Amino acid sequence: MRAKTEGTQRRLRLLNLTMLLPLLTAAGALVVAKDSRSWWHVLVLGLGMAAGLVAFERWTADDLFRVALPSLAVGAVVWPVGALQIGSSNAFWGLSVAGSLVVPRLSRHRAAAAFGLVAYIAAVGAARLLVTPDDVRGAYGFTGRPRPTLA
Repeated sequence: MRAKTEGTQRRLRLLNLTMLLPLLTAAGALVVAKDSRSWWHVLVLGLGMAAGLVAFERWTADDLFRVALPSLAVGAVVWPVGALQIGSSNAFWGLSVAGSLVVPRLSRHRAAAAFGLVAYIAAVGAARLLVTPDDVRGAYGFTGRPRPTLA
């Protein structure tokens, strides 16, 4: 396979930044706006959003591993704080963006890293279900009543 030239690399980076960065930014901003109820919620969820966006920007520059560990660490802290303290079901956004960029680029142990990332996100999500006082069945549309059938 032929190596990418510098010009091709620059064009691909510009294309990724132009097409995907606005979408990722809008999705992250939506998570922050939807789940924030105070200034510190915005701060915490905004840090998670920033971690994902920084990882994406460095990924486009083929320099992801310089920020991989900090981005994953910030995302890993934001998820439990967001889920358990803020009540956000979307606080894993930054961790999932950074993780989905880092894991495929690992030279070894990709499967273990992917499993660990998914297990961590699932464990914190399960902990949220255990500590929340809300009726989970009603919150997610499970009412126990039979579904109406179409005649």
